[in-house]
Amino acid sequence: MRFALALCLLPAAALLACLPPAAAQPIDPAIRILGNWQPAAADNQAVVAVTQRYFTLVDGGHYQEAYTLLDGSLTQMLPYADYVASARHVLADGGAARLRAITSIDWEKGTPPGPYAALHYTGRAASGQLCGELAWRRDANGAYLLVREQIHIIPADTPPKATIAMKAEFGCLN
Repeated sequence: MRFALALCLLPAAALLACLPPAAAQPIDPAIRILGNWQPAAADNQAVVAVTQRYFTLVDGGHYQEAYTLLDGSLTQMLPYADYVASARHVLADGGAARLRAITSIDWEKGTPPGPYAALHYTGRAASGQLCGELAWRRDANGAYLLVREQIHIIPADTPPKATIAMKAEFGCLN
């Protein structure tokens, strides 16, 4: 079963204060850095840290706090109740996430506001494989706000050829 969630989220003025101390740590050297904009190491660290924080909040059922990480354009389109219903649907469909690994960051300068960072990830959930993308926009204060989320679940009982086809269809990066 395929499930994709697309979100547009709200400004969080205190985002930088919410980042865990790990935000200052170097990112995994296996993460590929792509795109038309070359970030500073601190940008890579910050966007990886906010992504990990978002995963922790959603996985822990802290939807209200996770929702504060959404860009305002997304929260206008996605009321909190719909956001929670979508998150719970993903949990019911795929089960709890057991592992997620960021595979790449695609940076795009775009037009203001920006820049944007799309973090691709793969992982495992109780019922199968995960792949997805979180897209963040850096605001004028340097905080990253979620502008899009896509989650794809590939059930564990999917035959290998179908798994390969689904990964290609979903744009899963390994």
